[in-house]
Amino acid sequence: MSALELQSISAGDILVTLVHVEGSAYRQPGAQLVVRGGAPLIGSVSGGCLERDIARQARKFLESGERLVQYDTRAESFLGSGEWGSGCDGVVTVFLQPFEELGEAFVQAAEPQEPQVFALGFSGHWAGRCGLYNQSSVVAGEFSSDERMQEHLRWAFENERSLHVQDGESRALFAYFQPLMKLWIFGAGPDAQVLASISNAAGWRCTVASPDPLKLARFEGEATFVLKPHAVPTLGRSEAAIVMTHDLELDTWLVPALLKTDAWFVGLMGPKRRAAKLVARWKEAGQIPDGLERLHTPVGLDLGGDTPADVAVSIVSEIVALRNGRSGGRLRHRESPIHSPIEIRDWNA
Repeated sequence: MSALELQSISAGDILVTLVHVEGSAYRQPGAQLVVRGGAPLIGSVSGGCLERDIARQARKFLESGERLVQYDTRAESFLGSGEWGSGCDGVVTVFLQPFEELGEAFVQAAEPQEPQVFALGFSGHWAGRCGLYNQSSVVAGEFSSDERMQEHLRWAFENERSLHVQDGESRALFAYFQPLMKLWIFGAGPDAQVLASISNAAGWRCTVASPDPLKLARFEGEATFVLKPHAVPTLGRSEAAIVMTHDLELDTWLVPALLKTDAWFVGLMGPKRRAAKLVARWKEAGQIPDGLERLHTPVGLDLGGDTPADVAVSIVSEIVALRNGRSGGRLRHRESPIHSPIEIRDWNA
Protein backbone atom coordinates (compact mmCIF):
# COMPACT_ATOMS: atom_id res chain seq x y z
CA MET A 1 0.00 0.00 0.00
CA SER A 2 1.07 3.59 -0.52
CA ALA A 3 -0.39 6.99 0.32
CA LEU A 4 -0.94 7.88 -3.36
CA GLU A 5 -4.70 7.28 -3.36
CA LEU A 6 -5.19 9.24 -0.16
CA GLN A 7 -3.08 12.03 -1.65
CA SER A 8 -5.28 12.07 -4.77
CA ILE A 9 -8.64 12.78 -3.09
CA SER A 10 -10.20 16.22 -3.53
CA ALA A 11 -13.45 18.06 -2.85
CA GLY A 12 -16.52 16.07 -3.90
CA ASP A 13 -14.64 12.75 -4.04
CA ILE A 14 -15.28 9.66 -1.94
CA LEU A 15 -12.48 7.60 -0.39
CA VAL A 16 -13.18 3.86 -0.33
CA THR A 17 -10.92 1.83 1.97
CA LEU A 18 -10.84 -1.96 2.03
CA VAL A 19 -11.04 -2.65 5.77
CA HIS A 20 -11.70 -6.39 6.08
CA VAL A 21 -11.24 -9.59 4.08
CA GLU A 22 -12.73 -12.97 4.86
CA GLY A 23 -11.28 -15.78 2.74
CA SER A 24 -9.43 -14.89 -0.45
CA ALA A 25 -9.21 -11.48 -2.11
CA TYR A 26 -7.12 -9.79 -4.77
CA ARG A 27 -6.28 -6.79 -2.54
CA GLN A 28 -5.74 -6.72 1.20
CA PRO A 29 -6.93 -4.38 3.99
CA GLY A 30 -5.58 -0.89 3.42
CA ALA A 31 -6.15 -0.86 -0.35
CA GLN A 32 -7.96 2.31 -1.41
CA LEU A 33 -10.08 3.65 -4.24
CA VAL A 34 -11.00 7.27 -4.94
CA VAL A 35 -14.45 7.68 -6.54
CA ARG A 36 -14.60 10.90 -8.53
CA GLY A 37 -17.69 12.40 -10.09
CA GLY A 38 -17.42 11.98 -13.87
CA ALA A 39 -13.66 11.34 -13.76
CA PRO A 40 -11.59 8.14 -13.89
CA LEU A 41 -11.26 6.17 -10.66
CA ILE A 42 -7.95 6.25 -8.82
CA GLY A 43 -6.66 3.09 -7.15
CA SER A 44 -8.44 -0.23 -6.63
CA VAL A 45 -9.88 -2.47 -3.92
CA SER A 46 -10.22 -5.61 -6.05
CA GLY A 47 -8.96 -7.10 -9.29
CA GLY A 48 -11.39 -4.89 -11.18
CA CYS A 49 -14.67 -6.71 -10.61
CA LEU A 50 -16.07 -4.49 -7.83
CA GLU A 51 -14.89 -0.97 -8.66
CA ARG A 52 -17.63 -0.16 -11.17
CA ASP A 53 -20.42 -1.08 -8.77
CA ILE A 54 -18.77 0.76 -5.89
CA ALA A 55 -18.40 3.88 -8.04
CA ARG A 56 -22.02 3.62 -9.23
CA GLN A 57 -23.49 3.20 -5.76
CA ALA A 58 -21.06 5.01 -3.44
CA ARG A 59 -23.12 8.20 -3.16
CA LYS A 60 -26.33 6.24 -2.75
CA PHE A 61 -24.77 4.24 0.08
CA LEU A 62 -23.65 7.42 1.85
CA GLU A 63 -27.04 9.11 1.40
CA SER A 64 -28.73 6.11 3.01
CA GLY A 65 -26.27 6.14 5.90
CA GLU A 66 -24.63 2.91 4.77
CA ARG A 67 -20.89 3.43 5.05
CA LEU A 68 -19.73 -0.15 5.61
CA VAL A 69 -20.44 -2.14 2.45
CA GLN A 70 -19.81 -5.84 1.96
CA TYR A 71 -19.24 -7.77 -1.27
CA ASP A 72 -19.40 -11.57 -1.30
CA THR A 73 -17.35 -12.92 -4.23
CA ARG A 74 -17.80 -16.60 -3.37
CA ALA A 75 -20.81 -17.10 -5.65
CA GLU A 76 -20.30 -18.43 -9.18
CA SER A 77 -22.91 -16.10 -10.66
CA PHE A 78 -24.18 -12.63 -9.79
CA LEU A 79 -27.03 -12.98 -7.30
CA GLY A 80 -27.47 -9.37 -6.24
CA SER A 81 -27.72 -8.20 -2.62
CA GLY A 82 -23.96 -7.97 -2.42
CA GLU A 83 -23.26 -11.45 -3.79
CA TRP A 84 -20.81 -11.04 -6.64
CA GLY A 85 -20.32 -13.86 -9.13
CA SER A 86 -16.57 -13.72 -9.58
CA GLY A 87 -15.88 -17.00 -7.82
CA CYS A 88 -12.93 -15.42 -5.99
CA ASP A 89 -13.86 -17.20 -2.75
CA GLY A 90 -13.87 -14.25 -0.38
CA VAL A 91 -15.90 -11.56 1.30
CA VAL A 92 -14.53 -8.02 1.23
CA THR A 93 -15.77 -5.10 3.28
CA VAL A 94 -15.15 -1.48 2.32
CA PHE A 95 -15.68 1.75 4.25
CA LEU A 96 -16.82 4.94 2.52
CA GLN A 97 -15.70 8.45 3.48
CA PRO A 98 -16.55 11.70 1.69
CA PHE A 99 -13.70 14.15 1.21
CA GLU A 100 -15.42 16.62 3.53
CA GLU A 101 -14.93 14.21 6.43
CA LEU A 102 -11.20 13.97 5.81
CA GLY A 103 -10.43 17.52 4.80
CA GLU A 104 -7.56 19.16 2.98
CA ALA A 105 -5.16 18.35 5.82
CA PHE A 106 -5.16 14.66 4.92
CA VAL A 107 -4.36 15.38 1.28
CA GLN A 108 -1.48 17.66 2.19
CA ALA A 109 -0.13 15.28 4.83
CA ALA A 110 -0.26 12.07 2.80
CA GLU A 111 3.38 11.47 1.95
CA PRO A 112 4.33 8.66 -0.46
CA GLN A 113 8.03 9.24 0.33
CA GLU A 114 7.89 7.94 3.92
CA PRO A 115 6.18 5.15 5.88
CA GLN A 116 2.81 6.18 7.27
CA VAL A 117 -0.12 4.56 9.06
CA PHE A 118 -3.72 5.49 8.31
CA ALA A 119 -5.84 4.61 11.36
CA LEU A 120 -9.53 4.24 10.46
CA GLY A 121 -12.40 3.19 12.70
CA PHE A 122 -15.01 1.28 10.73
CA SER A 123 -17.47 -0.08 13.30
CA GLY A 124 -18.92 0.64 16.73
CA HIS A 125 -18.03 3.83 18.54
CA TRP A 126 -14.92 4.22 16.37
CA ALA A 127 -16.81 4.40 13.06
CA GLY A 128 -15.52 7.31 10.97
CA ARG A 129 -12.73 8.25 13.35
CA CYS A 130 -9.39 8.52 11.53
CA GLY A 131 -5.86 9.81 11.80
CA LEU A 132 -2.68 9.78 9.73
CA TYR A 133 0.66 9.14 11.41
CA ASN A 134 4.35 8.98 10.60
CA GLN A 135 6.92 7.28 12.80
CA SER A 136 7.26 10.21 15.16
CA SER A 137 4.01 12.18 15.22
CA VAL A 138 0.41 12.79 14.18
CA VAL A 139 0.36 14.39 10.74
CA ALA A 140 -3.40 14.77 10.16
CA GLY A 141 -6.55 14.16 12.16
CA GLU A 142 -6.29 11.98 15.23
CA PHE A 143 -7.72 8.56 15.93
CA SER A 144 -6.93 8.60 19.65
CA SER A 145 -4.65 10.32 22.14
CA ASP A 146 -4.66 7.25 24.40
CA GLU A 147 -1.15 5.98 25.21
CA ARG A 148 -2.19 2.55 23.88
CA MET A 149 -2.40 4.15 20.47
CA GLN A 150 1.39 4.45 20.42
CA GLU A 151 1.80 0.73 21.08
CA HIS A 152 -0.34 -0.23 18.09
CA LEU A 153 1.38 2.32 15.84
CA ARG A 154 4.78 1.08 16.96
CA TRP A 155 3.81 -2.50 16.06
CA ALA A 156 2.67 -1.45 12.57
CA PHE A 157 5.86 0.49 11.83
CA GLU A 158 8.22 -2.12 13.28
CA ASN A 159 6.55 -5.00 11.42
CA GLU A 160 5.74 -2.97 8.29
CA ARG A 161 2.25 -4.50 8.29
CA SER A 162 -1.34 -3.41 8.65
CA LEU A 163 -3.38 -4.62 11.62
CA HIS A 164 -6.87 -4.68 13.07
CA VAL A 165 -7.50 -3.27 16.54
CA GLN A 166 -10.67 -4.09 18.43
CA ASP A 167 -12.42 -2.83 21.54
CA GLY A 168 -15.52 -4.93 22.16
CA GLU A 169 -17.72 -4.50 19.06
CA SER A 170 -15.66 -1.60 17.76
CA ARG A 171 -12.98 -2.25 15.16
CA ALA A 172 -10.34 -0.17 13.43
CA LEU A 173 -7.85 -0.71 10.64
CA PHE A 174 -4.31 0.56 11.04
CA ALA A 175 -3.23 0.53 7.39
CA TYR A 176 0.54 0.59 6.92
CA PHE A 177 1.56 2.60 3.86
CA GLN A 178 4.93 1.70 2.33
CA PRO A 179 7.03 4.53 0.93
CA LEU A 180 6.69 4.94 -2.82
CA MET A 181 9.19 2.67 -4.55
CA LYS A 182 11.95 4.66 -6.25
CA LEU A 183 14.30 2.98 -8.68
CA TRP A 184 17.59 4.29 -10.03
CA ILE A 185 18.70 2.68 -13.28
CA PHE A 186 22.40 3.14 -13.98
CA GLY A 187 22.81 2.63 -17.71
CA ALA A 188 20.94 4.03 -20.71
CA GLY A 189 20.85 1.20 -23.20
CA PRO A 190 17.78 -0.39 -24.80
CA ASP A 191 17.46 -2.81 -21.88
CA ALA A 192 17.30 0.14 -19.49
CA GLN A 193 14.45 1.60 -21.53
CA VAL A 194 12.43 -1.59 -21.10
CA LEU A 195 13.19 -1.76 -17.37
CA ALA A 196 12.06 1.84 -16.94
CA SER A 197 8.83 1.12 -18.81
CA ILE A 198 7.96 -1.94 -16.72
CA SER A 199 8.89 -0.18 -13.48
CA ASN A 200 6.62 2.74 -14.36
CA ALA A 201 3.79 0.30 -15.07
CA ALA A 202 4.32 -1.03 -11.54
CA GLY A 203 3.79 2.49 -10.19
CA TRP A 204 7.43 3.11 -9.32
CA ARG A 205 9.31 6.36 -9.82
CA CYS A 206 12.36 5.86 -12.02
CA THR A 207 15.48 7.90 -12.60
CA VAL A 208 17.92 6.89 -15.33
CA ALA A 209 21.58 7.76 -14.78
CA SER A 210 24.40 7.69 -17.32
CA PRO A 211 27.57 9.66 -18.12
CA ASP A 212 26.28 10.03 -21.70
CA PRO A 213 23.72 12.86 -22.12
CA LEU A 214 22.95 11.74 -25.69
CA LYS A 215 21.80 8.33 -24.50
CA LEU A 216 19.76 9.92 -21.73
CA ALA A 217 17.91 11.93 -24.38
CA ARG A 218 16.16 8.69 -25.38
CA PHE A 219 14.29 8.66 -22.09
CA GLU A 220 11.53 11.16 -22.77
CA GLY A 221 9.26 11.52 -19.79
CA GLU A 222 11.77 9.94 -17.40
CA ALA A 223 13.82 11.70 -14.77
CA THR A 224 17.48 11.58 -15.80
CA PHE A 225 20.81 12.18 -14.09
CA VAL A 226 24.16 12.80 -15.75
CA LEU A 227 26.83 10.79 -13.93
CA LYS A 228 30.12 12.47 -13.14
CA PRO A 229 33.28 10.46 -12.43
CA HIS A 230 33.35 9.04 -8.89
CA ALA A 231 30.18 10.85 -7.88
CA VAL A 232 26.79 9.25 -7.32
CA PRO A 233 23.51 10.71 -6.08
CA THR A 234 22.51 10.29 -2.45
CA LEU A 235 20.14 7.32 -2.29
CA GLY A 236 17.74 6.86 0.63
CA ARG A 237 16.37 3.79 2.36
CA SER A 238 13.29 3.58 0.13
CA GLU A 239 15.38 3.56 -3.05
CA ALA A 240 16.81 0.72 -5.13
CA ALA A 241 19.63 0.82 -7.67
CA ILE A 242 20.19 -1.39 -10.71
CA VAL A 243 23.58 -1.23 -12.43
CA MET A 244 23.33 -2.15 -16.11
CA THR A 245 25.95 0.06 -17.74
CA HIS A 246 27.76 -2.66 -19.76
CA ASP A 247 30.94 -0.76 -18.84
CA LEU A 248 33.43 -2.57 -16.59
CA GLU A 249 35.55 0.54 -15.98
CA LEU A 250 32.52 2.53 -14.89
CA ASP A 251 31.22 -0.24 -12.64
CA THR A 252 34.59 -0.53 -10.90
CA TRP A 253 33.92 2.72 -9.02
CA LEU A 254 30.13 2.94 -9.39
CA VAL A 255 29.21 -0.25 -7.51
CA PRO A 256 31.33 0.54 -4.39
CA ALA A 257 29.93 4.08 -4.35
CA LEU A 258 26.35 2.80 -4.45
CA LEU A 259 27.03 0.32 -1.65
CA LYS A 260 28.03 3.27 0.54
CA THR A 261 24.59 4.84 0.15
CA ASP A 262 21.47 3.97 2.16
CA ALA A 263 19.83 2.24 -0.83
CA TRP A 264 18.07 -0.86 0.47
CA PHE A 265 18.74 -2.79 -2.76
CA VAL A 266 21.75 -2.64 -5.08
CA GLY A 267 21.67 -5.00 -8.05
CA LEU A 268 24.30 -5.65 -10.71
CA MET A 269 23.29 -7.12 -14.05
CA GLY A 270 25.57 -9.61 -15.77
CA PRO A 271 26.97 -13.13 -15.26
CA LYS A 272 28.88 -14.25 -12.19
CA ARG A 273 32.11 -14.12 -14.19
CA ARG A 274 31.68 -10.39 -14.70
CA ALA A 275 31.17 -9.80 -10.99
CA ALA A 276 34.27 -11.91 -10.34
CA LYS A 277 36.28 -9.61 -12.62
CA LEU A 278 35.14 -6.61 -10.59
CA VAL A 279 36.12 -8.31 -7.34
CA ALA A 280 39.55 -9.13 -8.81
CA ARG A 281 40.02 -5.45 -9.71
CA TRP A 282 39.08 -4.33 -6.21
CA LYS A 283 41.44 -6.86 -4.63
CA GLU A 284 44.27 -5.79 -6.89
CA ALA A 285 43.71 -2.19 -5.83
CA GLY A 286 43.37 -3.23 -2.18
CA GLN A 287 39.91 -1.67 -2.04
CA ILE A 288 37.30 -4.35 -1.35
CA PRO A 289 34.00 -2.42 -1.01
CA ASP A 290 32.26 -2.32 2.35
CA GLY A 291 28.87 -4.02 2.25
CA LEU A 292 29.74 -6.27 -0.69
CA GLU A 293 27.41 -8.91 0.76
CA ARG A 294 24.52 -6.54 -0.02
CA LEU A 295 25.17 -6.69 -3.74
CA HIS A 296 22.56 -8.71 -5.66
CA THR A 297 24.38 -10.23 -8.62
CA PRO A 298 23.40 -11.60 -11.01
CA VAL A 299 20.36 -9.47 -10.27
CA GLY A 300 16.90 -10.92 -10.89
CA LEU A 301 14.95 -14.13 -10.40
CA ASP A 302 15.77 -17.28 -12.35
CA LEU A 303 13.15 -16.96 -15.11
CA GLY A 304 15.37 -18.19 -17.92
CA GLY A 305 14.58 -15.50 -20.51
CA ASP A 306 17.11 -13.46 -22.45
CA THR A 307 15.17 -10.64 -24.12
CA PRO A 308 15.29 -7.13 -22.58
CA ALA A 309 11.68 -7.61 -21.44
CA ASP A 310 12.49 -10.99 -19.85
CA VAL A 311 15.45 -9.48 -18.01
CA ALA A 312 13.41 -6.49 -16.82
CA VAL A 313 10.61 -8.70 -15.51
CA SER A 314 13.20 -10.82 -13.70
CA ILE A 315 14.75 -7.77 -12.02
CA VAL A 316 11.43 -6.21 -11.02
CA SER A 317 10.25 -9.57 -9.68
CA GLU A 318 13.24 -9.92 -7.35
CA ILE A 319 12.72 -6.42 -5.97
CA VAL A 320 8.99 -7.05 -5.38
CA ALA A 321 9.68 -10.40 -3.72
CA LEU A 322 12.32 -9.03 -1.37
CA ARG A 323 10.25 -5.98 -0.51
CA ASN A 324 7.48 -8.34 0.61
CA GLY A 325 9.77 -10.78 2.38
CA ARG A 326 9.36 -13.56 -0.16
CA SER A 327 11.78 -15.81 -2.05
CA GLY A 328 10.04 -15.59 -5.42
CA GLY A 329 9.08 -19.26 -5.77
CA ARG A 330 6.03 -20.64 -7.58
CA LEU A 331 2.66 -19.94 -5.97
CA ARG A 332 1.48 -23.46 -6.85
CA HIS A 333 4.13 -24.80 -4.47
CA ARG A 334 3.14 -22.48 -1.63
CA GLU A 335 1.30 -24.41 1.09
CA SER A 336 0.26 -21.39 3.18
CA PRO A 337 -2.01 -18.56 1.99
CA ILE A 338 -0.54 -16.06 -0.47
CA HIS A 339 -1.21 -13.20 1.93
CA SER A 340 -0.37 -13.44 5.60
CA PRO A 341 -3.48 -13.06 7.79
CA ILE A 342 -3.85 -9.61 9.23
CA GLU A 343 -2.78 -9.18 12.84
CA ILE A 344 -5.66 -8.64 15.30
CA ARG A 345 -4.84 -6.80 18.52
CA ASP A 346 -6.99 -5.85 21.47
CA TRP A 347 -6.99 -2.13 22.21
CA ASN A 348 -6.24 -2.71 25.88
CA ALA A 349 -3.60 -5.41 25.37
